Amino acid sequence: MIIYLINPFNSEKINLSRIGRCVTKAKADYLYPPTELLNIASYLRKEKYKVKVIDGALYKNIADVKRKINNPSHFIIMVGIYSYQYDSSFIRWLKNNFPFAQMIVFGQGASFITENYSRVADYVVYGEPEKPILQIIKNYKNIKGVSYKKNGRYIINKKINLIRNLDDLPYPARDLIDNKIYKHAFLKPFAMVYSSRGCPYKCTFCTSSGYSPIYRVYSVNYVIGELTEIYKKYRINNFGFMDETFTLNKRRVIQICQAIIDNKLKMTWIALSRVDTVDEEMLIFMKRAGCKILLFGIESFDQKVLDSLNKKITVKQIKMAIKVTKKVGIKSHGFFIFGSPEDTVKKINKTIKEAKRIDLDYASFNTYVPYPGTRSYYELERQRLIKTKDWFNYDQSLNKLVFKHRNLNDEIIKVLVKKAYREFYLNPRFIGKRFIEDILNPKVLLRDMLNLKKIIINYFI
Repeated sequence: MIIYLINPFNSEKINLSRIGRCVTKAKADYLYPPTELLNIASYLRKEKYKVKVIDGALYKNIADVKRKINNPSHFIIMVGIYSYQYDSSFIRWLKNNFPFAQMIVFGQGASFITENYSRVADYVVYGEPEKPILQIIKNYKNIKGVSYKKNGRYIINKKINLIRNLDDLPYPARDLIDNKIYKHAFLKPFAMVYSSRGCPYKCTFCTSSGYSPIYRVYSVNYVIGELTEIYKKYRINNFGFMDETFTLNKRRVIQICQAIIDNKLKMTWIALSRVDTVDEEMLIFMKRAGCKILLFGIESFDQKVLDSLNKKITVKQIKMAIKVTKKVGIKSHGFFIFGSPEDTVKKINKTIKEAKRIDLDYASFNTYVPYPGTRSYYELERQRLIKTKDWFNYDQSLNKLVFKHRNLNDEIIKVLVKKAYREFYLNPRFIGKRFIEDILNPKVLLRDMLNLKKIIINYFI
């Protein structure tokens, strides 16, 4: 009997970015490896279970997926909120074709629309998956963080069931996939690495505080050991630190960077960051260790909007962080959100103007979505402002407001998002920088042409 860990196949071939706490429609040219599945696979394999990983995103038709499955005991599926329509359909197909295998789901959808997934799966895991999934397979009873159906009644159990010492986890089972095919828009082949889990911040719109509510770190030795394996065993020299905020602890970041340098790991990497957690000394170490791009959650250039999102940052900090990042030679990518409850047309136009002015290298402009499980969702639901629970509308790239906004509507949001992309990416300063880099590197030119095509289709037509 084999345990199959699967990223769902979807018949419409929508390119989805699947990370544990976030499943969203991919806007750029990237395909992330199913790292969460690889984490679970290695954890189960440590306990002598036979496992296989199937990434449904790679298959053209569902018959190809079926041919890969033989004698399953369990299916472990990563599911989302926006992708509920596709994921639930795939789960039903699996159950119809393999009725004796138990169905376990985890991820964003399992954690935050638990009741929906309880209708199609045998077990629905809340939050981080490794420990509760192993306990399900071992037939433990009354497991923390696991919901299921009993005697015709749904038992919804949302309790923390975390692994406290992350160094107890084996490295992800990367031997179960073809690592060469995965990519970020900027890097290929590409691996995803976590040096920590959880986030101590409580932004109103973010699901991380529900999915991984306690911040924990892997030891520096563990992180370097994993990077060494990626570099030497799998021949991957590009990766992303996918921590909620890699730069949270300056001393630790410098230790990791120095260890990368000392171990001669010639790797290029990106990381997620906050504007209030970087300084020049740290960034110099990151640059020396191979950091190419820092991705900042900026959201808005209006201080009242930032405060309403509980971002705990200031506009001044945003500008200083981008300035010092540029100074040391690391590229910056800013994420922005339009349409939060305090937003107005004037405030969004101000954000568009400042996004161009501070000289970011890249930017993404998204629509505010109050995901289930966030403080924002519960507050809007309490005020009876949520317009729909059709989860197919719950994606930041769709430019739809799923709640009643006192200042904005869908049409205004669409116009402003398109305006933001046009003005940012047609900015002469941006075009000049890209032209110089593209001329020097034909591979970068091809990548930029593909991404430009997507931007034109989505935001210029």
